[in-house]
Amino acid sequence: MDTRNSPDNEMRAIQEKRIKQLIMEFRNPQGAVALAEEYRLTREEIDQILRSIRKEAEERKILDKRQFDIKTMRYLSLEEWIKEYF
Repeated sequence: MDTRNSPDNEMRAIQEKRIKQLIMEFRNPQGAVALAEEYRLTREEIDQILRSIRKEAEERKILDKRQFDIKTMRYLSLEEWIKEYF
């Protein structure tokens, strides 16, 4: 039986997309953590998503793009931001 397009896999893909958006576009750690908890993601699943984000950001040449982070009061690259919050 092919389970690649099962409803569970489709739902997980949507959940992953939402978390990626909160991290890559909005850099919202509280939102990303809240969704990860709501979705009951394991640490391993979160780490896999973060690896995927790093790979995609590197391909899109945005891994080093700096944005101001209100908590640290510094401009952080996406890589630095991920290390800070995850």
